Amino acid sequence: MVTLESTVRLFRRLDRLFWLVWLAYPATIWIAVCDALDVSGIRSLMKSDPAGCVESLPIPANFSLSGKILYGCLYASTQVFFVTMLIVVHLAIKRFAKDQIFVLRTLESVRSLGLLIAGWGVYESIYTNFLVYGLYLTGAQSRPGKIGQGG
Repeated sequence: MVTLESTVRLFRRLDRLFWLVWLAYPATIWIAVCDALDVSGIRSLMKSDPAGCVESLPIPANFSLSGKILYGCLYASTQVFFVTMLIVVHLAIKRFAKDQIFVLRTLESVRSLGLLIAGWGVYESIYTNFLVYGLYLTGAQSRPGKIGQGG
């Protein structure tokens, strides 16, 4: 039978393990940025993609400077959102580990997490549409078959 004490111990372990997520996050961002800017990696993906899906994706390495700035703003706002979510989840786990499960602060953080997730869908769809329109206006959109030739 699961007791409250064993549940609290589980959350204490989760709290300690959560620091691994914080340590891995910068490395994950670095890998994603390098992959987005690595034209040779995109070329190798295109060779192994018989359906041509990769070729139809926008390639940030081909964007003009203004297009790269627009794309960087979207990417940065996405990372701010995920860091905010990680902070809220980590604080909730810390409160659970302190046996503060049904207290007002914990319930407010769960509500904040729900609002973040719901608001993110609206924000991302609006910003993505503005990004695509901005890339169109600046002529920075990726053109199939022109990988590595600049935008």
